[in-house]
Amino acid sequence: ETAGAATLVAGTLVAAAWTRRAPTATELKRFAPAGLCFGLSYVFLFEAYWRGRVTVVSPLVATESLWGVVLSALLIRHTEGVGRKLALGALLVVAGGALIGASR
Repeated sequence: ETAGAATLVAGTLVAAAWTRRAPTATELKRFAPAGLCFGLSYVFLFEAYWRGRVTVVSPLVATESLWGVVLSALLIRHTEGVGRKLALGALLVVAGGALIGASR
């Protein structure tokens, strides 16, 4: 929980330093759900490592790039170009993570 909160606070500070101004209420409403999901993802990741075996959790975590490509192809296909090379790259990253997980 602390790591997720720290990530959320650090991201907010970096964004504020980068833009050199405070975010408007509209910007906060737009980006707060993404920041909250990002922070919660770390909470769930650490919880999974705490409760589960690394040999089970790590291969599942290694599939995150594949899920990113699949979701971007489904949700934002008009603005994000997802082609064969990108899909193949994501599959290779996942396969590499699976090989590393299987060899340990």
